Amino acid sequence: MSAPRTARATAIGEPSKRHGWRKHLRRAVLLIAFLLILPIPFVVLFAVVQPPLTAVMIQQTAGRLVSGARPLWPRHITVARDKISPNLRRAVLASEDDRFYLHHGIDFVEIDQAL
Repeated sequence: MSAPRTARATAIGEPSKRHGWRKHLRRAVLLIAFLLILPIPFVVLFAVVQPPLTAVMIQQTAGRLVSGARPLWPRHITVARDKISPNLRRAVLASEDDRFYLHHGIDFVEIDQAL
């Protein structure tokens, strides 16, 4: 006759509920790392290659498709940066960040005002 199985003996082969949170934490860390690494190939690719379309182009095409307007697909011509007027480039930068030439990438004045 064999000895009765104790609670400890039956729990050896079973996963412990006590350590289940580690599995979830590991998965969360891997997901965050994946989401942080995912954009890097696209940034490198689009630094060299002109993107064929943008999200705005897709949105406008969908709007034209729904409304029945023509032409359906947008026509665009890519212009080299040196062919664009420096005043136009400054105007576009000013529309996004009028203090662009006054800081080195992080505008602490605007961050302070936003807070």
